[in-house]
Amino acid sequence: MLGGEEALESLSELPEEQYEVTVAIYDYLMPNIKQNELLKQIHANSQKFLKIMLTGQADF
Repeated sequence: MLGGEEALESLSELPEEQYEVTVAIYDYLMPNIKQNELLKQIHANSQKFLKIMLTGQADF
């Protein structure tokens, strides 16, 4: 499992290595970054793929 910063780094490196990202699944609570900040940064990098946010938090 990757933290938010590692996920962003991987998302930027994969296309350079000829991998196509089609879906990103992430938890609402991630280490080192809030989910809304992660989503903003993904959009800022023009990542055009399906994003799915999951959470096990009962009070969300």
